[in-house]
Amino acid sequence: MKVRRAPIKNSLKCQYFENLALLFKKNNFWHYHSFAYYNYYTSYLTKPKITSDEKKELANKLLLAILAIPAVPLESTQSK
Repeated sequence: MKVRRAPIKNSLKCQYFENLALLFKKNNFWHYHSFAYYNYYTSYLTKPKITSDEKKELANKLLLAILAIPAVPLESTQSK
């Protein structure tokens, strides 16, 4: 079995994190969804030909992904 030594292409990384974020969103894992979308956002920003409108749209989607995380009260997680 050969081990790949070359770095991962940015387009492949973007595609991976976008699909991972969609998977977590469909299964209602909101923390993982927002973290995967954050990784997609950071890898997408390294593209050389990104416009400011695309940056704004991605930032808005990232903010919505973070705000979609439901608040958990501390009392429900504490043991009696």
